[in-house]
Amino acid sequence: QQGMILKMGNTVLPQLAVYANQWIASVPAFPDGLQTLTITDPATGATSVMTNALTVGAGPNDTIRLSQGANAATPVGAETAYPVRVNVTTPDGATPVVGATVQWNASNRAGLSACGGASTCYGFTDDSGQMETRVLIGATGATTITATLAPASYSPPKSVQVSISGTASAKDLSLLSPKVWVMQGATLDIALTARLLATGVPQSGQSLNWQIGIGSGTITPTSVTNGDGYGRSTLHVNSLTSDVQGTVCVAPGNNPCQTFYLMQVARSSMKLQAVAGSRQTIQVGDSFQPIMVRVSNSATPPNPVIGAPVVFQSMVFLPDEDAPVEVVGDSGSSEHAMKVLLSSSTTIDGQLGASSGD
Repeated sequence: QQGMILKMGNTVLPQLAVYANQWIASVPAFPDGLQTLTITDPATGATSVMTNALTVGAGPNDTIRLSQGANAATPVGAETAYPVRVNVTTPDGATPVVGATVQWNASNRAGLSACGGASTCYGFTDDSGQMETRVLIGATGATTITATLAPASYSPPKSVQVSISGTASAKDLSLLSPKVWVMQGATLDIALTARLLATGVPQSGQSLNWQIGIGSGTITPTSVTNGDGYGRSTLHVNSLTSDVQGTVCVAPGNNPCQTFYLMQVARSSMKLQAVAGSRQTIQVGDSFQPIMVRVSNSATPPNPVIGAPVVFQSMVFLPDEDAPVEVVGDSGSSEHAMKVLLSSSTTIDGQLGASSGD
């Protein structure tokens, strides 16, 4: 009934549409947990209370687990080879929890990519229930990364930890993402980045030698480190048919060295994960939020795959005048035009974003 008010706690929720048996509303940012909904009819003063009817973010029985985090000892000033990744699920351990609050904390002066380089911040799980961060090692010794689930809502909160060892020497060379997974048959350029450090201090103006040892491709053979100690090269592969292995070494003595790998992934082994933009309802005149997906292989934990073409398909309907909410649109049984199928294709780099208008 028009004119009624829907509240979550003491907050009035903006209405998007009201059915005889359904209410669609916009929910603002709220703490994780169970929320009570109240419907009030101002004309009569009647109310209906639904206690703990809605779960926002993580529920009291949801769980957080560490799905990736193991890393070899990493030089001070270098980034870990692999991200720290967590998954939040319902108690069944399989159903992802979308939008759950995760607090990241890093010890020993480490910086986290999820926090813009800071050592602590809050974030939210994506449409697959995942969240991850890269770690920049800030000091020698053990660095502990802690991910805590909804600490403002539950006491004690659930958390997971991983420890990474920091090292330092007179000459350290590290590779950002030393392993890259690429779709079999792909033709593309892959950016490779190394960082040269001396007891944690970036070394500029130093030459690096890049070469391929196993597999086929062409690579920029030399680069010079910049003011932050980074040296870059580009590896080109054409219709990738096998794994590629190569090295980057500090000139002139080619010491120290690091090894990089390109791992081919067959189409049959690839999976598609939702990242953002699913289950959207908007008002007429507004635009949908970007739709993002992630292509990965079938490993445990899965690794992102680059060079994979992804096709987005949109089913576009004329309205069939069943306001206030258009659910399926015109079926073609009236004088309106039939539905139209639109598609687009693009090559992604790890994850892909696309937007759809109304």
